[in-house]
Amino acid sequence: MIHHKGKKIRNIAISAAFGVLAYGAVYCAKEASMTKWQREQPIDIEKKTGSTKFKAHIDAVSAGGIAFGISAIALAWRNKSKREK
Repeated sequence: MIHHKGKKIRNIAISAAFGVLAYGAVYCAKEASMTKWQREQPIDIEKKTGSTKFKAHIDAVSAGGIAFGISAIALAWRNKSKREK
């Protein structure tokens, strides 16, 4: 039972790592296309500043979540197919 739980934790950690890597890659790509002025603006909804940077974070979080989900599904499917053999 502990062995099975350890695999689940390992798979979640691997999926989280994929999510973080995807977040970082997408944010770096978005940030590279921003001007220096856009990068320096604080995100402040009331002052209506930082919307480009905020969108970059939202896009990066979305990509990270998708990467986490896909890798979790792939790892679960791999583990299931190994158990059936």
